[in-house]
Amino acid sequence: MVSDNIEQTFYSVSRDEKLALMLYLLSHEPYDRMLIFGNRKDVNLKLQYDLARYGYEVPVLSGDIAQEKRIKILERFRRGETKVVIATDVAARGIHVDDVSLVINYDLPERSEDYIHRIGRTGRAGHQGKSVSFLCEYGAYYLPAIEELLHRQFPSALPTEEMLTLPPESPCAHMPSLPERRGGGFRRGGAGSRFGGRSRGRVRR
Repeated sequence: MVSDNIEQTFYSVSRDEKLALMLYLLSHEPYDRMLIFGNRKDVNLKLQYDLARYGYEVPVLSGDIAQEKRIKILERFRRGETKVVIATDVAARGIHVDDVSLVINYDLPERSEDYIHRIGRTGRAGHQGKSVSFLCEYGAYYLPAIEELLHRQFPSALPTEEMLTLPPESPCAHMPSLPERRGGGFRRGGAGSRFGGRSRGRVRR
């Protein structure tokens, strides 16, 4: 069900460490095109805002984006003018690009079948691909179903201190508008990772 051409890596992180790890991968992982998957539109927009703080202007694809704008984002992605796109599972259904070399599961999907669909967007046409999944205190609950579906177990790696150290923010960042979130706004930080029984606070500026 999953191509042998796809290298699958899992990192055990707490929720407040995910941004630092994402920034590390953006600056250290080789890729031609990268797809970042989040489970919800509001979380994806928050990630877009946070990446912009560090100089990464990344478009977001969601189900309510106007068709004309959606087509423009996809065409720029296909031509390689845009290297990174953030998407939900619904929005990504129209993405058919052979040269996606890296898929990031910023949120592990709640449905195990969606994991297969996500990482199946890399490693196509005989090319090598890679997927990296973040196992936070919520995502770790979804891993057993994925392992059962794929009939294999996945070890999780612990990021190094370097990978969890936030770089300086960009002084020339072009900031998108930050969406409001119902229920008291966006929370910063987290309760520590349930996965592996660890609670850490190593994110630094």
